[in-house]
Amino acid sequence: MRSDIQSILCIVDFSALSLDGLKLGIVLKRRFNSNLLVFHAVNVAGDQVCGSDYAHNKPRQLSHLAQARKQMERLLTSADGAVPLVVTGEPVEELVRLTSCRHVDLVIAPSRGISGFKRLYTGTIVERLVRRINCPVLIVRPPKKIPKSPEICLQQVVAGITSDGQSKDIICCAARISRYFDAHLHLVHIVEAPPDIENEPYEIAQQHLQTSISQDLLAAALTVNMQPDRVTTAVLTGTPGEVIDAYAAGIHAEMIVVGVRRTGILKKTLIGSTTEALLRHSPCCILTLPVEADFTSSSETS
Repeated sequence: MRSDIQSILCIVDFSALSLDGLKLGIVLKRRFNSNLLVFHAVNVAGDQVCGSDYAHNKPRQLSHLAQARKQMERLLTSADGAVPLVVTGEPVEELVRLTSCRHVDLVIAPSRGISGFKRLYTGTIVERLVRRINCPVLIVRPPKKIPKSPEICLQQVVAGITSDGQSKDIICCAARISRYFDAHLHLVHIVEAPPDIENEPYEIAQQHLQTSISQDLLAAALTVNMQPDRVTTAVLTGTPGEVIDAYAAGIHAEMIVVGVRRTGILKKTLIGSTTEALLRHSPCCILTLPVEADFTSSSETS
């Protein structure tokens, strides 16, 4: 598997928030000597129920496309060799196609979050993208306060782990980010079901389970070159999205790293997922990591 980020794609809508994402993309481009693609989609939607007249919409789409290209050109005048990608079409479909054919390793996307009936009815581009795409997506949130400097600063990074099957990739990815930004790494494992008790009291069985998981988490962090004093482990119970969000808020974390589970559409509609719960409620940046993605090598030693 690749141990570096060779290609980064930033999604921009020319808002201040997407420009923050672009700044982060430029920082990471320089750090990893990566290619940087800057994406904007022009999609003139018609009547989604009755359809639309393409001949009627085409002039308006061409006008928006020309405006977007001019904005992109101005935006990238000092973007350190970034490649503009201004396209027409449905954004998620275009992103899925482009990230596959251009072998993108990381997507950076702005998101202000959406909840309630509006989200259930329309969804969001970011949520749909996370479900479909096969590479990590870094969701950039609006800053809580105006930063004192333009440099990206991470002090607390939370890795949310809900199953052993995804812990290896998540820990490796979160450790790499923590080392680069000299941040403290919090490995938070969520136990959704109580332990299977046989020959000892529940409290003792639970304590033994938590101790065992904590030791395994710390050992995994040490194998990817994290210093013991820069790692905190926590084993908690409850609904994963709520617990991870509460833990991150309690330590004022700037980033959460979480795995993406591919589940059925009906299940996602009815109960959502850990990732989507965090996308709706967490105020900090979120890095979603498909467990199949070749984001970083578990044997990394750099």
